[in-house]
Amino acid sequence: MAINYDAHLTVEQKKAIVENRLQQFASEAYQTELNQQIQARQGNAEVAASYDESLSLIETAIAVHEEELVNLSKHA
Repeated sequence: MAINYDAHLTVEQKKAIVENRLQQFASEAYQTELNQQIQARQGNAEVAASYDESLSLIETAIAVHEEELVNLSKHA
């Protein structure tokens, strides 16, 4: 199923969405790192280590969104 979002969103609207998501991902990464530090200080090394996978996923999401922002900037 292909959704034709191009019919409903301008390039500027898409850029705004991507920029907003980048801020959200950065916020999530920051909070996740703080949670990881809390667990480490509490001596929960295994739980603290489990946050690495979440941070890796957020890092990938940020990279994908940054690439999309570059692509959208080429069309502006």
